[in-house]
Amino acid sequence: MDSKITVDREARVASPQAGAALTDDARDAARYRWLREQHWNEATLFVVAGGQYVVRLGTDCPSRERLDAAIDEAMATAQPASGG
Repeated sequence: MDSKITVDREARVASPQAGAALTDDARDAARYRWLREQHWNEATLFVVAGGQYVVRLGTDCPSRERLDAAIDEAMATAQPASGG
């Protein structure tokens, strides 16, 4: 019984890494919500389906940290969407 209480207490202790992960998850969720609202003919950053065959030479295809930075920059400079 005591060991169960100890495990429960340990599970509830928030480490700095857990707090950072929640912050990162929230930031990633906001990025995703913003990105999914972008339309290819209105935005400078959007998702292209179809794989490498639809991407032309010279096309920038950011991923990982570069994609995060590109989304953050685009979000910061984006105009509020008009209702519709």
